[in-house]
Amino acid sequence: MASNEQVISTLNGLIETCRDGQKGFQAAAEGVKSAELKELFYGYSRERAGFTGDLQDEVRRRGGEDGEPRRLAPPRLDGAARGAHRGR
Repeated sequence: MASNEQVISTLNGLIETCRDGQKGFQAAAEGVKSAELKELFYGYSRERAGFTGDLQDEVRRRGGEDGEPRRLAPPRLDGAARGAHRGR
């Protein structure tokens, strides 16, 4: 059975993986013109931000620290914002 410190270390590694994924999907969203793909990639980025928060909560519950505060998820695009991205 893994020690609490090993579990916290593993969770912190997963936090970093989720943060990397969040940044990657956000960059992908910013790099495409398709409103549909933007929303899809932003959604994946927000999902990774949620996973990060859940993992951080578990680290704290176990008495550890994750090293960084929780980050905000990227904005959700509404119809007006989508139109602005298409130049309308």
